[in-house]
Amino acid sequence: MNQLITDCLNEMPYICVHKEKKVRKMKKLVIFDLDGTLLNTIADLAQSTNHGEREMYFVPESNDAIISPEIFERAQVLRQKRSLGKAPVHSEIISQIRCICGARMRFKNVNSKWYLCCTNHDAKGDCLITPIRETQIYESFCRLYYKLKHQSIPILEQMLTNLQMIRDRRLLWSEDIVSLNKKISELSSQNQTLAFLKQNGLVDPDIFIAKSNELTRQLRQAKLEKEKLMDAESDMTALQTRDLIDLLEGGPEFLDSFDTELFGELVEKIIIEGNDSVRFCLKNGLELQESIERTVR
Repeated sequence: MNQLITDCLNEMPYICVHKEKKVRKMKKLVIFDLDGTLLNTIADLAQSTNHGEREMYFVPESNDAIISPEIFERAQVLRQKRSLGKAPVHSEIISQIRCICGARMRFKNVNSKWYLCCTNHDAKGDCLITPIRETQIYESFCRLYYKLKHQSIPILEQMLTNLQMIRDRRLLWSEDIVSLNKKISELSSQNQTLAFLKQNGLVDPDIFIAKSNELTRQLRQAKLEKEKLMDAESDMTALQTRDLIDLLEGGPEFLDSFDTELFGELVEKIIIEGNDSVRFCLKNGLELQESIERTVR
């Protein structure tokens, strides 16, 4: 078969191409199908294409394997071993961690252990924060959660009460609230006067009903406007503190391992303050410091 292909190529005429006074010879395009049959024309190529008109068969194990099954199995074991060093929660929390110098933190694998490293420390050496074990950050969060769960709920409830009192006092002197309170008071007074006139027979029953319905409608509308204004002016910190209390009351008694979902609901960001301390900034604005228990690298 190889000799037949060689003979066909040798019998093909040359095509001369003239360019910049140089002559080079090119072979005519030659195409062979899978069984080695020569295709001379486009018609031959079209005729050789099977569009489902003929039976097609698959013969298993008709070609030699690229690699042996033993090598394939060994490669799978090696890939699995290499994947064990990956940190599954890195991408979920790294955006929430910053160094005290203001730089971003990144994860780095050293001797098969993951460390948090300041980008300034690695690139320029300007930062004094040395790499911190990933597990030490997670352990710090677990300790923080235990303290929040068992010690901070009364403090958070008092904080919530104080925030609500501050909001109410602030709203008490709001121009819009003062105006609505005045309007509600006037409408209530008019309603009482109308009832007094009706009781003493000084107003026509039909007029009383129409006027009473109108005053009731205006009074209801004013109260709704006040409620909407109060809701719009509500303190976001108070709402977040309420959510934090509910989360802690419904959460587990302690964490025996890092909980990514709980971390995302409690913590806004982490600031690495030093080589032995970290600051957790909670969703409601509270910032709490926790120690880092260093281990020998």
